[in-house]
Amino acid sequence: MKRSHSSHSSSPITPQTTTVPLSLPDHLPPSSLPIIPYHSKIVASLDKNDCCVLTSSTGSGKTTTVPFLIYKEHRLFKEHSKLKVTCTQPRRVACTSVASYVSSLCSVPLGTLIGYNIRFDNCTTPQTVISYQTDYMLLRSSSSSYGRLFPEYGCIIIDEAHERSLGSDFVCSLVKQAMIARNYPRFLKDDSDITSLSSEIKSLRRIVRKRKLPPLKVIVMSATISSETFSKYFSTPNMQAKVLSIPGKTHRIDVCYLSEACEDFVEGCVEASLRLHCSYEEGDILCFLPGREEIDSAVYMLRKLLKEREEEGKSSYVSEDKVEEVKGKNINVLTEPTDGAVVLPLYSSLSPSQQQQIFLPLPANCHRRIIISTNIAETSLTLSNVIYVVDSGLEKKKVLTQTGVGVLRTEVISKASAVQRSGRCGRVRPGLAIRMYRELEFEGFKPVQRPEIEGASLSNVVLLMLTMGIKDCINFDFLQPPSEKKLLKAFHTLHRLKAVNDSMEITPYGEKMSKLPVDVEWANLVLKSEGYGCVKEVLTSVAMLSAENIFYRPTDEREAAKAAQKHRRFSSFEGDIPSLRSVYETWEKETIYVDPSLPNVAKRYRQLQSSKNLKIPSPEWCSRNYINSRSVAKAHSVRFQLHDICKNLYMNVESSCGSEGYVDYLKCVCEGLSHQIALRSVVSSDSSEGSSSQRPQGKYKTLSGIEVNVHPNSTMFQRNPAPSAVVFTEIIVTKKTYITGVTQVKKDWVTEFHPDR
Repeated sequence: MKRSHSSHSSSPITPQTTTVPLSLPDHLPPSSLPIIPYHSKIVASLDKNDCCVLTSSTGSGKTTTVPFLIYKEHRLFKEHSKLKVTCTQPRRVACTSVASYVSSLCSVPLGTLIGYNIRFDNCTTPQTVISYQTDYMLLRSSSSSYGRLFPEYGCIIIDEAHERSLGSDFVCSLVKQAMIARNYPRFLKDDSDITSLSSEIKSLRRIVRKRKLPPLKVIVMSATISSETFSKYFSTPNMQAKVLSIPGKTHRIDVCYLSEACEDFVEGCVEASLRLHCSYEEGDILCFLPGREEIDSAVYMLRKLLKEREEEGKSSYVSEDKVEEVKGKNINVLTEPTDGAVVLPLYSSLSPSQQQQIFLPLPANCHRRIIISTNIAETSLTLSNVIYVVDSGLEKKKVLTQTGVGVLRTEVISKASAVQRSGRCGRVRPGLAIRMYRELEFEGFKPVQRPEIEGASLSNVVLLMLTMGIKDCINFDFLQPPSEKKLLKAFHTLHRLKAVNDSMEITPYGEKMSKLPVDVEWANLVLKSEGYGCVKEVLTSVAMLSAENIFYRPTDEREAAKAAQKHRRFSSFEGDIPSLRSVYETWEKETIYVDPSLPNVAKRYRQLQSSKNLKIPSPEWCSRNYINSRSVAKAHSVRFQLHDICKNLYMNVESSCGSEGYVDYLKCVCEGLSHQIALRSVVSSDSSEGSSSQRPQGKYKTLSGIEVNVHPNSTMFQRNPAPSAVVFTEIIVTKKTYITGVTQVKKDWVTEFHPDR
C-alpha cells in the first residue's frame, strides 16, 4: 500500500408514552461540539438574511443543535409562538436516530415536542415544535397551493444538501418559492418590481396576504457542499444568501491506497478490516460497501473468521487464503462479540432497532465495533468512536435507462464522497483510512456526485407538481433543471397510467394516485385491484414489498438449509409476489401477539380497534420460520395506512378474490405492472439428426430490450420449464443483470395489455 497524509452520540432512547409537563429547556446540556461557539453568529446571520448556507464537518453538531437553537433563540419564534422548525434528511435512519437523541438531550418524550416523520411512521403530534423528516414527507405535506407555503413552519432546515437527492433538490425549489412569497416585499426595491416575480410566486403571494403568513427562514447545511451553488440559487437581486463556514475539529488522518487493483472488493474489505483488528489498538472500524448483499456476505465472513481466530488462540496474522477458505467452511456463527469485537451491519432496510445497535454501549468482553455500512454512514450519522475506515469506493444508485426502466447499479463514488468517508475517522484521535483502490483510480473519480435528478425517474415528482397546481413543469425553477426529454418521459409514463390526459393535465385517476405514498406504478396496481375484486390481496402484496427483507436468509450453510426448508411452505408456484402474500396470510392465521413497542401507525390501529387484539408478528413464530419480525410488523403498519387511504378514496377495501380467484389476482398484477414485463428467451439447439428445436431457458428480455436473469433468491430461480412471461419489481446490476420480485403471468395477458407484442 502507498501512504499519503491529509488533515482533515449517544444511545437513542425508546419512544415513551408517559404524561409529563411538556417544555423544552432553555439550553442544551454543555458540550464541546465545534458548532457551539458559533451559535450567536448563526442566529444573527439568519436574522439579517432569510437564507443561510451553513457548512461544517460531520459531527460538528449541526443536525442536533441548530434546529433547537433557532427555535429557542430566534426572535421570529418569540413573535409567532405557533411556528415550528423542521429539519429534512435524505434518509429515514437519520430522522429516527437524531430525533431520539435530541429528545433525550431535552428530557422530553420522543413524539411530543420533538419527533420524526418518515414514510409509514409519523412520530409527531400537534404539540411537536421541532421535527426531523425525510424530504419526501415534507413534500407530501405541501400538495396544495396553501401547503406549498409551509405555513406551520418558521424555519426549514435542509440537511445533507450536498447529496443532491431528488427529494432534497425539489424541496429546495419549493422552499425557495415559499421563502420569496412569505418574505415579500423585502425582496423587492418597490412595488414596481413586482413584475420580476414569476406567476407562480405572485399566486402564492396572494395567499400570503390573505392568510397573513409570517416570514420564512431557510438554512441549507451539509458537511461538504458546493456553497456557491446553493447561495447563488437562494439569492435574489436584493438579498444574498449568507454563507457560514464553521471549522471542524479533527485529528490527523492517514490515507492509504492499494498498490494494485483488488480482484474481489468484498474479500478485500474483509481482509483489510481483519488486519486492522489484529494489528491496531482499540477503536471502531467502519467499512463501506455498496449494498445489502455485499454487507451481509462481509458480516458473515468476518464473524466466522473472528470465531476461528478466537478458537485458535488469536493468531495476529490473517492470510488472504484464510479469507477465501472461510467462505466454504461450515461453522455456527454467533452475533455476539467474538475475539473482542462485535460485527454490525448498517443499511436502510434494517429495522430501526437493528440500526440503533451501533449506538449501544459495548459489552464488558468487547473493545470495538466493526460496522459494515452503505453510504448511509457517510454523512447521515455521527459515529464518534470510529478510528479506522475501509472504503470500497463503491455505492449503489438507481438510474433510469434510455427506455425508462429503473435499474439499481453499483457505481464508483466521487472524490467528495471519498474524502467524506475518510473523514469519518479521526474524531477522537488520529485515524487511518484504507482506500481499496489505487491512487490513480481516485484521480479519475468525478469531483462531486451526480445529482439524482439526472438519472432518476421524475414521474412521482411531476405528479406531485401537478397536484400542487404547478402546470408549467418545463419552466419551473429547479435547482438544476432536468432535460426536457426527461420531463416528457415522466409525462409519457403518467399518460400511460391514465394519471394525465392528452393535454397533460392531471386526471381524477391521477389525483387518486397522488394520495398513495408509493411509486406511481404501485399506486396504479392498488387502484386497478378494485376492478379485479382483489383489493385485500393487492394491499397485502404492496405492503410486503414495501417492507423489504421479509425472509431471513442465514449465510451459514446449515442454517441456510433450515431456512430454505421453512421458506418452502410459503413458496407459491406463481412466484415471488404471491409468496410474500402467503407469508402475511399464514402469519395472520397462526399468530396473535401484542407488542408494546409497535410503530406509531400500529399504535393508532390498536386505539381504533380497542375491542380487538392487534395482530403483529410473534418473535417466536418469526424465528421459527426464519422471517424478519420487524419487517412483517412494518408491512402490517403499511397495509393499515394503505387500507385507510383506499377507504377514504371510497374503494371497496374488503373486496377479495379468495383462493378461487387467483387468476384475477395475477392478471391484476400483470396489468398494474405492465411496464415491468419480461419475456422468456429461447435458444435454438441442433440435434444429432440435424433437426432444430426450441429449448426454454431461465433467461428473459424485458419489453424495453434488456436481457436479464432471474435472481437466485427468487422462487422462480431455475424453474423448469421457465414461464414464458413474468412481471418483476426491480432490476439489479451486479456481475449479471437480475430481476427480482418475479411472478409468472400468461402470455395472452401481455398481448392484451401490449397489442403490439
